[in-house]
Amino acid sequence: MHELEHRLLPDAYYMDSQDELKWEMRSVLIDWVVQVHSRFNLLPETLFLTVNYIDRFLSKRKVSLSRFQLVGAVALFIAAKYEEI
Repeated sequence: MHELEHRLLPDAYYMDSQDELKWEMRSVLIDWVVQVHSRFNLLPETLFLTVNYIDRFLSKRKVSLSRFQLVGAVALFIAAKYEEI
């Protein structure tokens, strides 16, 4: 179980491998996700899961700046489907 948990953790330095993204941009994305989360009165667990999904996805894939907000929106959508039903 610990092995699986370790494999699923996001890389702490994933932003260094992103060509178009910076750490400050992650902060802006998370702020936007928090606003959307609040607007729809979602559960706190949904927000935490969303951030985890974002970090895990960005650890594995390079994302262009033009698709960055889409990653956040899709992560929130998936987390809401999982937590809110």
